Amino acid sequence: MESINPTCSAPGSHTIFAKIPPYLHEHPRECPRWTMPISRLLTEVTGLDSSEADGLPQKICVVCISYLKHAYTFRRQAIDNVAALLAARYLVTRRAVPFQKNLDKQQLMQTG
Repeated sequence: MESINPTCSAPGSHTIFAKIPPYLHEHPRECPRWTMPISRLLTEVTGLDSSEADGLPQKICVVCISYLKHAYTFRRQAIDNVAALLAARYLVTRRAVPFQKNLDKQQLMQTG
């Protein structure tokens, strides 16, 4: 049970409490981007916490590491993009009010 992968039940080869090994990245430039332990990446993607004392398997296979990298990248991309869109919308609505020259005091209080 020790070497079973908790994500797919295949034999696991890498501990989830370590970082992704450098040789599993497509290019060495990827290494600085993946500094979190695999267990933290699993938590970010699945919402499931793991600890060394929980009695569950603590190894993960290479295929699942690849899936995890893609899932984490997709999740971060979606979150970052929504944050950027919300920030842009906020900036556009904040700037729109001062540029309207002929607003009376009541209109300004409603938009601010």
